[in-house]
Amino acid sequence: MMGLFDRRKRLAWVSALAVLGCAGLGYGQTRVFERLAALGGSPFGAGASASAEGIHIQSDRQTNFSWTMPDSKGGRWDIYNDGRVSNGINNAYDSGMQLQVNSQPFQNSNVGRLSKDGNEVEIGPWRVGNVSISRRIFINAQGGYCRWIDIFENTSDAAAKLPVRYYSNMGDSSQQVVASSGAAAVTEKDWAAATWGPNGSSRPAVAHVFASPHAAVRPRITLSPNDDNIYLDVALDVPSHKAVALCVFEAQRPSLAVAGEFIKGFKPSDEIRGLPAALRRIILNIADPGLLVGGIEIRREEAGELVVLRNGDEMRGTVANDKFALKTAYGAMELPAGKVFGMISLSGESARMHLVLEGGQVLAGELADPIVLRLQGGTELKLPAGGVRQVGYRISPQKPEQLAVTDPLLVLRAGERLALEPAGGPMSFLTPFGTLALSPGDLAAINLDMPSGALHQALFRNGSALAGLLTEQKLSFKLKLGPTLQVAPENLSQMLFPAAAIENTKLACVNLRNGDALYGQLADKRWTVKNEFGNDVEVACDEIRAAEFSSEAFGQVKVTLENGSQIGGRLASDYVNFKIEPGPAVKLFIGHATSLSGAANPAATAATTTASAPTTTRAVPAAAPAPEIQLRRQKLQQEIAELENQLESLQRQHEIALQNGKPVEAVEAQAASRAMMDRLAKAHQMLKEIQ
Repeated sequence: MMGLFDRRKRLAWVSALAVLGCAGLGYGQTRVFERLAALGGSPFGAGASASAEGIHIQSDRQTNFSWTMPDSKGGRWDIYNDGRVSNGINNAYDSGMQLQVNSQPFQNSNVGRLSKDGNEVEIGPWRVGNVSISRRIFINAQGGYCRWIDIFENTSDAAAKLPVRYYSNMGDSSQQVVASSGAAAVTEKDWAAATWGPNGSSRPAVAHVFASPHAAVRPRITLSPNDDNIYLDVALDVPSHKAVALCVFEAQRPSLAVAGEFIKGFKPSDEIRGLPAALRRIILNIADPGLLVGGIEIRREEAGELVVLRNGDEMRGTVANDKFALKTAYGAMELPAGKVFGMISLSGESARMHLVLEGGQVLAGELADPIVLRLQGGTELKLPAGGVRQVGYRISPQKPEQLAVTDPLLVLRAGERLALEPAGGPMSFLTPFGTLALSPGDLAAINLDMPSGALHQALFRNGSALAGLLTEQKLSFKLKLGPTLQVAPENLSQMLFPAAAIENTKLACVNLRNGDALYGQLADKRWTVKNEFGNDVEVACDEIRAAEFSSEAFGQVKVTLENGSQIGGRLASDYVNFKIEPGPAVKLFIGHATSLSGAANPAATAATTTASAPTTTRAVPAAAPAPEIQLRRQKLQQEIAELENQLESLQRQHEIALQNGKPVEAVEAQAASRAMMDRLAKAHQMLKEIQ
């Protein structure tokens, strides 16, 4: 069995949790928990394995620089040895699409690797810390555009955060602009813009496509009517041992109107269809056009159904089957063809297929009947399932390009994704704080396939994350397709619960020492704190704005109240009661907590306090700050700018996930946004203290 959790490991963890949950836990005990990260086909996964196959050009051809090619729309692309376009046609650029990372320009290369067809060149790698960066530049002569894909590969055990900038010095200032919305100014909702100089300029207009409409990541564009500089900025997160990529398109056109028409008809997702799947999947700012469910990718087209045979032949027409009989491990199924989006064989030459259904389901089993394909002329072919590699149904309003998860899903480690009946009772979840009853209605997901046999993870709709164990030896689920499934936890990868994310910015947050966070409200009415003078100070919990728990002296706490008062000392109780909203009540051992932030937003409170404070007039000018203070201030200002960019990106991810019906991604983005807001508030406070 492939599960990471065998029975002995489960029993060992249960014993460990029982010890951790007892009152006599020593504060200095070695931390058992690790921050839980989703793996593989999980919706939280980002990026491909570093140096994955298919993300680099595989060719022995090389070119020197500059590498120059015209396109059919009158554009010219003269690519310099750092990947930028030098001039374009008629001085469209003075220097365009320069890549800067950590304010450092991409390093020049003497030669570039050419694709076999000669239309694409790759430059690099260039290293920034533990991240290796390569640039792929593709010229579509027929389509009249140039595409940049920049690949960032993290070879270390730690995640990397990189400020990435694309800098273009245009031949003209951006006196005329048309955005992807059609407006004459660019907003944060736009994913492309065309720029041109004054009316009648001899230089061409240029279209800049820096994202797709529904991408999770969108660079921030900065341009000015009186300036010929254009900036695209991204705060890029590169996970440990993963690769991510950014993709930008540029097109030269004779006028602003023509450039605007190019943007209106341009579909970035369609333009990356021909890329290897491994590369498409790591591009953050362009939505992947393939049908990708649980790690299974099926090609689909708008013109009709696509059938790919095992010998590589591709056939197009209409699949005429009205239903499919499938023999599965949990019984025989008869599936209406209208519910099937595609199917693929992941094994040898057999009739076993994985079928992708509406709602994000994936079923595996043997097809009993042949696949009937009706060709354009009316001829019908009966294709045995053992001879078919994949079937992709036509993209249509009834079978859209992207699938939204609509029902609770059970994700098996074997790759199947089974929809559950919504009704379901609570599940027992063993935690360091006792056994909790988890209601599916409160949850976004439960992750069971964790690294190195680690604990399970419950992820709540409000962004709370809690480590523990599902303790039942067998779990029983009623499938939406009919049968009841009995499954052991070690055979499960995830349970997904598609419900709307819950706003957590008005909730209190407790951060735990294992990296988890709980959102809700303190269930205690009062805390008693014994201060350094031996006095017992009673604190009303509804007046607490924040609390810091000492990592060196057990029980020591510093409490900040709504009015700004601070009370420090020894907390009288070893436990605090906290209610996840919505979710169970938890009795928290204070040795597990690092901090608490109340329902009040610390950043907003600080801003209000500053605004209302009386001002004083100084009779003499203040002395100039010391150089080290100036440096510290500059670093904090830079950190605040980067955090604001990251927060903006996370909030956009949250909105897009909600729009696309992906509650798990929405909850994860929301939780990350709250953590980012806390970091931003602390940075603002530190800057205020050194002003």
